[in-house]
Amino acid sequence: GAWATCGWILHRLGRSAEAVEDMERALAWGSPPPDVLHQAGVVLLESGLRRRGVSLLREALDGRAELGPVVASEIEGLLAIH
Repeated sequence: GAWATCGWILHRLGRSAEAVEDMERALAWGSPPPDVLHQAGVVLLESGLRRRGVSLLREALDGRAELGPVVASEIEGLLAIH
């Protein structure tokens, strides 16, 4: 959704606090799809919210088929080091 896209862009710009706020808004809209869970997990993890980020990444992997093998592999790599 739009909040996740804004959050991802803000994250890439180094504006972590704003990115986290937007990702939390994106997650509040019900059952987010795996791609939103992935992006939110990365943003929260890299913003220092390790436990929440890891939880979201694990949840994203439940939708492995929707994510595709490249993104699923990226998530597995992140989880292995965190």
